[in-house]
This record gives sequence, structure tokens and C-alpha cells, in this order.
Amino acid sequence: MRDLKDIYLKLKEYEGRYSLEMYDYERTLIVDAIERLIPVKAIPNKNSLTGKQEYNYWVCPNCNQAFAGMLDYCYHCGQALDWKDSFYDNE
Repeated sequence: MRDLKDIYLKLKEYEGRYSLEMYDYERTLIVDAIERLIPVKAIPNKNSLTGKQEYNYWVCPNCNQAFAGMLDYCYHCGQALDWKDSFYDNE
């Protein structure tokens, strides 16, 4: 939580130094990076022909890219992933 406060204070410090466009761009980058640290549940990757869960394949909810295995972070975009209470959907 201390890191978020430091980032906020840094943004306030730079607020008057940049053009509004540059400030908004940097703020957006920082907010996106912070949001990716919050774990989200991966989406089961369904086989397009059968509609069933493909074994150990998932889709990142942030970038919609498929990946194999139960990773801590999506290797495409860096989104933190939450595996609590996860199970394979065999429907």
C-alpha cells in the first residue's frame, strides 16, 4: 500500500511540469500497471469444436491471449492471475 501512496505523491509532484496530454498518458500507464497487479481469474479455454475445456489451457481476461499452465502472471501482458478455488470445467 505504501508503494501506491508513493506513486500518487509522485504524480502530484509532476502534475504541473507536463502538458496535460503527457500527464494523462503517464497516469494511464501507471494506473494500468497497478491494475495488472490485482489478481484476476483466468478464463478456461474452450475447444471451438467440442465446446469443452481444453486440458490446462487458459485465456487471460486482460489481453484475451491463450496460455498453457497455471501461471502467476500472464506472459503476454503481465496480468496477475488468481487460481484460488479454480477447477477444470469438464462440462
